[in-house]
Amino acid sequence: MGVVIVGAGEAGVRAAFALREAGYQGAVTLLSEEPDLPYERPPLSKSPDALRPIAPEEAYRAAGIRLRLGIWVTHVDIGRKRAETSDGPLAYDHLLLATGAEARRLPGFPEAVHLRRRADAGALFARIVPGARLTVLGAGFIGMELAAVARGLGAQVTVLEVGPRILCRAVPAELAALLHARHAGEGVRIVTDAAAAPLPGALRLASGEVIAHDLLVAGVGSVPRTDLAERIGLEIDNGIVVDAGHQTSAPGIFAAGDCCALRQEAGVLRLESWRIARDQGEAAARAMLGLSAVGSVPYFWSDQYDLCLQVVGLPGGAPLASRVLPGGGRMLFEADAEGRLTRAAALGRDNELARDIKLAERLIAAGIAPVAEALADPGISLKSLLGAGTAVAKAT
Repeated sequence: MGVVIVGAGEAGVRAAFALREAGYQGAVTLLSEEPDLPYERPPLSKSPDALRPIAPEEAYRAAGIRLRLGIWVTHVDIGRKRAETSDGPLAYDHLLLATGAEARRLPGFPEAVHLRRRADAGALFARIVPGARLTVLGAGFIGMELAAVARGLGAQVTVLEVGPRILCRAVPAELAALLHARHAGEGVRIVTDAAAAPLPGALRLASGEVIAHDLLVAGVGSVPRTDLAERIGLEIDNGIVVDAGHQTSAPGIFAAGDCCALRQEAGVLRLESWRIARDQGEAAARAMLGLSAVGSVPYFWSDQYDLCLQVVGLPGGAPLASRVLPGGGRMLFEADAEGRLTRAAALGRDNELARDIKLAERLIAAGIAPVAEALADPGISLKSLLGAGTAVAKAT
């Protein structure tokens, strides 16, 4: 019967190839609702022309992965281990739900368009032309990346954010302020604490100001796609709830990527990013085979203009130190109550960030508690802090 994977985004595709890399010889069937060869989604907010396949078609054939496009699952019979699809039933030994997430919809804003799939990007960018008036609802990553690209294409851009600043959820305030200033310098108008009411072809702010638009885009986050999991009775809590091995509440069924929420001592945690989806897909594949997963530290990035934002680790720690990078970029560090590094965030040119972000990732993974003064000193290599018992790192 083999493994059936529902969803051919980063998590699903990576899981399929990881099964083969781990030596699995059974059937692997990968189902995608979309008609296109599975593609990388990060470029969606930048340009439909930049979209590229996750893997070439011949790679699936070479790995013995049965890729079926334009197929969706309507029901799963857990007891009989059978998935009902739009093209007939599929029996399975293990089932992986990698159904991803959908753009969050804003009730009352019928003109708003959303960006989640290739077709969305094609239709959206066809309307972003010089002089077009673009209003973006939401100052998260999608909204701010789109604002940067639209300015480069000559559009007039206004971003409205209900919160007190841009990138509230995942980016330290200091770096968000630097990005805000860069957008403003490029001519993007950003309005925070903005409540807006829809009008035909416009929005009215609480101040009474009316902002007209030719194009309105909603970039207010996403919601996990759990409809199938709900129909078959799996546990849901801001996603399909899974344990450390990505096992759901039903035997033989796993979940990975944007659709799943990891059970933690303090509740559940749902993480969204390209690399997290990739790592979770691999972890789920190994768990199906009874193999231990290789641990990873959450990481994501965002490109805006010629600046790159990179963040590794999880929020929730206290500010520890700030470092000026050789090219003028900034890097911030956070730590837990014991002083162990929990997150690092950097903003600058990509080539000046990559090495230090990778070293910060290693520090987090190793549970190192660096001295704040060492982190702040650009003359001290982060690599030196990895050595146990050094004068600049405390033992954990």
